[in-house]
Amino acid sequence: MSLAAGPATGRRWPAVLAWAVACVTVASLAPAYRLLSLVGAEGSPEIAATAPVALAVVSAAAVGALVASRRPRHPVGWLLLGVGLAVVVSVLSEPYVKYGLLVRPGSVPGARSLVPLLYSTWLVGLGCAGFVLLLTPTGSLPSPRWRWWARVTAAAPVLVVLGFAVQPDPMPRSTSATPWPFRRWPPGCWSPPWPGLS
Repeated sequence: MSLAAGPATGRRWPAVLAWAVACVTVASLAPAYRLLSLVGAEGSPEIAATAPVALAVVSAAAVGALVASRRPRHPVGWLLLGVGLAVVVSVLSEPYVKYGLLVRPGSVPGARSLVPLLYSTWLVGLGCAGFVLLLTPTGSLPSPRWRWWARVTAAAPVLVVLGFAVQPDPMPRSTSATPWPFRRWPPGCWSPPWPGLS
């Protein structure tokens, strides 16, 4: 009986991992929306702007988890989960960085350290999406002639992440010098949304 349980458990853990990643990704949309509403200049963000992003995240996470749980050796499912995660990380880090650097500078820890993450996650998501197009439906490249494009697609996000990691001031001057309309912002955005931080 114990010998039979081992292979079953080994086949089950990729499905559990895939659906866990998908659930965490989709659940992260709620705090992301809350953070955007705290930092937004006009209160809650518009549905027309947030609905397409939420739909893309939910669909990428759901389809990715479904494919990865049924075909764990197929890379497309995991790549789709990577697309959803990259978008969610970017959406979560953007209001945190804006609050910590522009609204109340120094009020939250690590805001400047997240700037490279904010700018590079979109490119990581695009790289995953590019590989989804390359590897669908067989899970391998259409032909050896596509290897150069696969190398470029894989190297571009890595170089961007490393570039932002070593850049001394990753905030663009146009962003850091922009006069944000603080007086028009709702009063709630002036108090830190994280307890214990002032």
